Amino acid sequence: RDGYQDETGQPLCKTCIPNSRIPENAATPTRRDDCKCNPGFRGSGATSCSPCPAGQYKDVVANAQTCKQCDANTFSSVAGATNCTRCDPGEKSNPGAAKCTPCDAGEAGTGEAGKCEPCRVGQFRKGGANISSAKCTLCPAAFYQDETGQTTCLSCRPGTFSDVSGSILCKDCAPGRFQKNPEKKSCDDVDAEYIVLKGSMAKVRVPLGSKKGCS
Repeated sequence: RDGYQDETGQPLCKTCIPNSRIPENAATPTRRDDCKCNPGFRGSGATSCSPCPAGQYKDVVANAQTCKQCDANTFSSVAGATNCTRCDPGEKSNPGAAKCTPCDAGEAGTGEAGKCEPCRVGQFRKGGANISSAKCTLCPAAFYQDETGQTTCLSCRPGTFSDVSGSILCKDCAPGRFQKNPEKKSCDDVDAEYIVLKGSMAKVRVPLGSKKGCS
């Protein structure tokens, strides 16, 4: 219904102002004040109804001077919205947003319903328009990450190695093996005439006439 009548003996109803109408459950409308703003519009149905701004919505036929803000992780991109749309997986928004934005660097849309959450240990995600925000990436072999929400992985230091992806720590070289370089997937064997120094980062030749023992 979009009309009312406040006079007797009239053949037709008077029309509510644009973007307003009589609520379905209202009694017989007899006043202009019985007109209420449509969903997506705010104000007084008797005098003016203007569209809710982007980032807000109104889902009922009623008079209200303000519209409701879209919740976090939802948005409305146009004026006059009657509801808000959930952000796509890997995107997020603040309350009252007109659009969603990709997860921050160090985050990905791996939470409930695709919400952004920090990358787990052993993972990372760089930022940037060309990098998917749907999931984090495992640290490659020879690297590790022992903290959440990180944008890069850390290099295995000399004397350690990592031979698998997604490491949270690098392994120490086994006794009798060494690695003098960082970012390695394995350690090197030591020739018979050498010994490994403490920390497994270097080897030294055993002097002639010496007995090879633990260093």
